[in-house]
Amino acid sequence: MEATVLIPTHNHGETLRYSVASAQAQTLQDFEILIVGDGAPEITRDLASDLMRNDARIHFFNFPKGERHGELHRHSVLAGARGRCVCYLCDDDLWLPSHLEHLTGLLRRADLANTAQLLIDPSEEAVVTTFDLGHSLDRALLETNRSGIGLACGGHTLEAYRRLPHGWRTTPPGIHTDTHMWQQFLDRSWCRTMSSPRPTVLKFAATAWDAQPLASRLAVLDRWQRRITKPGGETEIAWRAFESGWGPSPHPSAAPRNARFRPDPDFQPYKLGDKIEFAHAGSSYLSWGWSNREPWGVWSDGEEARITLSLGDPPNSALFLELSFLVFGSPNHPSIDVALVVNGHHLSRWNLPDQGAPHFQSVEIPAAPFLDLRFLIPEAAPARQVTDTSDHRRLGIGLISLHIRQAS
Repeated sequence: MEATVLIPTHNHGETLRYSVASAQAQTLQDFEILIVGDGAPEITRDLASDLMRNDARIHFFNFPKGERHGELHRHSVLAGARGRCVCYLCDDDLWLPSHLEHLTGLLRRADLANTAQLLIDPSEEAVVTTFDLGHSLDRALLETNRSGIGLACGGHTLEAYRRLPHGWRTTPPGIHTDTHMWQQFLDRSWCRTMSSPRPTVLKFAATAWDAQPLASRLAVLDRWQRRITKPGGETEIAWRAFESGWGPSPHPSAAPRNARFRPDPDFQPYKLGDKIEFAHAGSSYLSWGWSNREPWGVWSDGEEARITLSLGDPPNSALFLELSFLVFGSPNHPSIDVALVVNGHHLSRWNLPDQGAPHFQSVEIPAAPFLDLRFLIPEAAPARQVTDTSDHRRLGIGLISLHIRQAS
C-alpha cells in the first residue's frame, strides 16, 4: 500500500465529512484512511461509522480524550499502519486532488516532506504560504518553535517514523503538536527532507473558523470541495496562486513568501488557432512546474508541469495540439520519457533524445471548454548534475510554443 492517511479528530463533527471526501478524491487511490478519535462526541462517532460503511479503506479508532491533542493515540494507531508513507489531514481542511500523488512522490527521495498551502480566511481570501525544509531560515524557525509545516501539508515514510526514538508523544505546553513531531525528524542525522512550493492543501485555520456558524462553515467547505474536484478545478486554483506574485524561485526570500489573492474563475482566454510563444506572452497560461521565462521559452522544473487553457465555446470536432520544445538529457538519460495527460486522460507518451534542437509533436485532443495539460517527466534531471553550475532546477522539457487548431 502506498499511503496511510491519518486524520485526528475531536469535536469538529460534520467538517470531517468534507476532509475525508477530499482524500477519497485523490488521483492516487492506493491508501487507507485512519481516523483517530480523541474523545470524539456522538455526532463524530456516528459520522465515522457512516463513512466506514461506504468505504472499506476507512477505519475509525475511538479513544477517550487524551492529553493535549491525543498525540499518543496517533502513535498507537500508526503501530498498525500499512502505507509506505504516512500523510496527515486535519478534520477541517481539504486536500487538492493531486496532494497524495505529489507528496508520496517526494517521499520516494526523502524521509520527511511537505507541500505548500492556501490559507483560507472567513472572507475566502486565500494566502499562499510555503515552508522550505532546505532553507536555513525555515529550519531555524521550526527548530525554535516559531513556525513550521502545517499538519495537512506534511508526511513521512513509515520506515523513518519507526526509526524515531519516540514518535507521536504528548507535547510540552507552548509548542504546536505537529511542530514537536517534525522536530524529531530534523534531530536525526539520517533524515532526508524535501519541500515543494506547490500549494496542494486548503487550510481553514480553526482559530479563524471555529467562531463562524457551523452552517456557514459547512457551506464554504462544500463550495471549495466542488470547486477543486470539477474538471480543471485544481489547476484553476493553482494558476491563481501562481499569478499572485509569491515569487518565481522555488526558494524565495523570506519577504515575498506569503501573498494574498482572491480566487477568480476566469482565465485569460485562448483563441483557437493562435500560436502561444512562451518567450513572450505565454506565462499567464502556465499553472505550475515551470521556471523563469528565458529568451526562447521556458524550462519545466520538476517531474510534472501543467498548462491551463480556457477555450470558451469550443467546436464539436476534435482538436490538434501542436508543440515545439527542447529536451534536457543527462548522461544517465540521453533520451527522456515525456507523457501528455489532457483533462485526466493519458493521450501520448514519447521517448525523445536531447538533440540540441526543438522537437515537434502533434496529438489529437478532445474538444472541451477547459483544458488541463499535464506533462509528466519522471527523468527530469537536476541541472547541476549535468552542467558545471549550481543550478538547482530539475529540467525536463523546454517549451517554446503551443498551437491548437481544429481538425480539418
